[in-house]
Amino acid sequence: MQSALQSSVSETVKVVAVHAYPAELLLREADSRWNQGGTGQKAQQLLGKIRTAREKAQQVRDFVDDYTAYIPDSLLPVIEWAARLPEAAEDAGRDGIDTLKKKAADPLLNAAFTPLVRAFADSGVLRKDSLQVTKVCLPDLQNGQKAFFGLEATYAMRLPIPFVHKELHFTKKAYERIWVGN
Repeated sequence: MQSALQSSVSETVKVVAVHAYPAELLLREADSRWNQGGTGQKAQQLLGKIRTAREKAQQVRDFVDDYTAYIPDSLLPVIEWAARLPEAAEDAGRDGIDTLKKKAADPLLNAAFTPLVRAFADSGVLRKDSLQVTKVCLPDLQNGQKAFFGLEATYAMRLPIPFVHKELHFTKKAYERIWVGN
């Protein structure tokens, strides 16, 4: 079981790492659209920044909407959360943004990548409903030294011994440097 779990996690990480280049291109395009626009007059600088941020967020949402047909269904909750993040950040303030990301993003990322790991699981050895992604490490696409994608998954197995109600949890990790075209 440990070998099958490691194999499914490793294969998932490899496939995501290979296909990260189109995602990086989407990120660059969204980032360039985000950085477009003026700052407004100095007298209304703060108000202008707020309006610009809202417009840029809308441009990013429009861009993502154009490409949703190419995004797997399991990743849609992550994208929807990212689209709502600017409003949530405005409400929470800058101090709470990291906490907000951690509380909301981690469960969404885990749920988004669980079907991918399950797809690579050997159904002859592992029960797919007992397999869960517990941690996702996203790459830093801006820094090539930190361009690693990683997953950690746990498999829960009930011991097949009569009158013993114990459950074992196997955890495996895999990390891979993503290919980003350079």
